[in-house]
Amino acid sequence: MVDVAEDVQAIADQMGLGRVGVAGASVGGPAAIAVAAGLPERVSRVGLVVAPAPIFDRNLDFFAGMDADSRKGYEFVGLDGPELESWLTRDWEETLSFVRDVLPTLGSTAGFEMLQAAFEEGVRPGPGGLWDDMMALVAEWGFDLTRVRMPVRLIQAEDDTTVPQGHTDWWLRHLPQAEVTYIPGGHIGAPSDEADRLERELALLTWVAPDNT
Repeated sequence: MVDVAEDVQAIADQMGLGRVGVAGASVGGPAAIAVAAGLPERVSRVGLVVAPAPIFDRNLDFFAGMDADSRKGYEFVGLDGPELESWLTRDWEETLSFVRDVLPTLGSTAGFEMLQAAFEEGVRPGPGGLWDDMMALVAEWGFDLTRVRMPVRLIQAEDDTTVPQGHTDWWLRHLPQAEVTYIPGGHIGAPSDEADRLERELALLTWVAPDNT
């Protein structure tokens, strides 16, 4: 996971940015924290939206409060060889189906359209990137959380059974400078609350952005 810091550093250098803010939603959260830990002198603030804690922490009941479908997303942990390849291939096919058939039905706001475009771009090159991200998520992340000394804001969905409350509690224990905001709905959000959720997340991104870039 820590390798993503080099990617962000290269992007920031190319764009002529000095200090940057980083934010990550869902499994993008650990990547955002990895950037903050890897580039503490350049990251001003961090935003984490419904972000999972590390599965390898023995002091965390990772699956507590998690629904059965979300648990299935971690079944590959411990598999190897042909079994792992078969599981990853099946998961890739299900991901494609979700991106192309299910995600467009979940909302029609600008936020969902942006999410759809991002997912489409993510799956366009093939399964390699998804598989690499999945393996990085469940392996040791390779960075020291004590290096994350900048302000952190978390958003936790009140009815989230994909990333349950226990995960946000873990972040709060390990990032003493962090604060949390609770929003209604589940992991993706309540359809009736799309506009409010988008407003909150845009506010988070505005807060994350440094003033001196």
